[in-house]
Amino acid sequence: MSIFNSLAINPFIKNTLTLISGTAIAQVVAVLFQLVTRRLYSPELFGAYSVVMSLVGVLIVAGALRYNTVIVLPKKNKDAMQLVFISVLLSAIVSMLTLLVIVYFKSNISEYIGLDENWSYLLYLIPAFVFLFNTYECFDQYLLRHNRYSNISINKGVRRISEGIAQVSGSSAIPNMGLILGDLIGHIVNNVSALVQLRKTDFFKYKFNPTLAKELLRKYINFPKQNLIPSVLNAISRVFPILIINRLFSEETTGYFSLTHLSLALPIALVGDAMAKVTLRNLSVLKNKEQKVSGEIYRNIVIATSLSLIGGGIVWLVGVDLLRFLFGEQGEIAGLYAKIMIFSYAAKFVYMVVTRLFIALQKLKPLSYFQLLYFAVLSVISFIDFNTVSDFLIVLTAIDAGMYSVIIAIAIYTARTYDKNLDQNYAPQ
Repeated sequence: MSIFNSLAINPFIKNTLTLISGTAIAQVVAVLFQLVTRRLYSPELFGAYSVVMSLVGVLIVAGALRYNTVIVLPKKNKDAMQLVFISVLLSAIVSMLTLLVIVYFKSNISEYIGLDENWSYLLYLIPAFVFLFNTYECFDQYLLRHNRYSNISINKGVRRISEGIAQVSGSSAIPNMGLILGDLIGHIVNNVSALVQLRKTDFFKYKFNPTLAKELLRKYINFPKQNLIPSVLNAISRVFPILIINRLFSEETTGYFSLTHLSLALPIALVGDAMAKVTLRNLSVLKNKEQKVSGEIYRNIVIATSLSLIGGGIVWLVGVDLLRFLFGEQGEIAGLYAKIMIFSYAAKFVYMVVTRLFIALQKLKPLSYFQLLYFAVLSVISFIDFNTVSDFLIVLTAIDAGMYSVIIAIAIYTARTYDKNLDQNYAPQ
């Protein structure tokens, strides 16, 4: 059998490529629309939009108290479905509480994050984003446990197309709101599309069971208990760069950095997210069958590292010229930032795939301790007044590359320890 035929029938490769294909189409659509929207909306608006969406990125981590991350883990679908109910309900509660906080403290929040008062009204849309994103994540996880990879891919494309059309259309009708409202419309369409895809599963077969829901809340209590606060702090850490740049420099500079993030996050969205989803599913199956997991981890590290080196080399060699060609002067500045940040994103690419191990094995303490330490380190540098954006990005990249390497090593050790314990449990007495 040829190597191409072997790859074609390998479930990991097949499922990953299915997700990558859908994500690739979605991201190509997003980039094409960015070529238009970057000319329709100002860098200042993109900067404000990035700051607001950074807050969304923090809040969605707490939206369902981490119960949405365990939907793929139970052996029984009825248990998974109760976790969907629980997660959506918790997300609705968190979103309503968020709205109350924004209503009463909008000015304080704007001042603290460095958001110009002219853009502060965008904060009112945050609760809707939190609810819609978390709700879709629940639907996505349920599709994942049913191996509906093609359906997940379709949803990604539908979201990006609807989002782009809405943003371009809104540029003339509501110039100061079209960008963020278009994103919101994309999330709404995404949820509707997911519900349509879920009709092909047993999703609508189950009803809410309060007794079973309480049992599952207790069974998976370690996820909010051990990992909620660290995950929130880790999410804050991820948005620190945008908030620090916005505070030290300007919303225009923040807009350039958001373009850098878009450019470097593209391969992560294309491949990393797909690999992470398939890895989580595969590791969960291996755990439920009480089989070894090290082979899965080693394979993913080799694949992710190889892809990171290839992608990093491309960005280093032609990133500036390519972004200048696509986005003009904004792209040239973003490309210079990208040459610095590529090492950070390469390490993050491997990290996001490998650390699914901690969720699958329900061993959250190592990941939680790492997230707390990472937050502490970035908190320290947030008090430093950097002279230039480049100085800040160099320090940030060094921290990211070093710390992500450490947690990857811990994941390898955790996998080997788990396999060793399996051997001991099943060794002949």
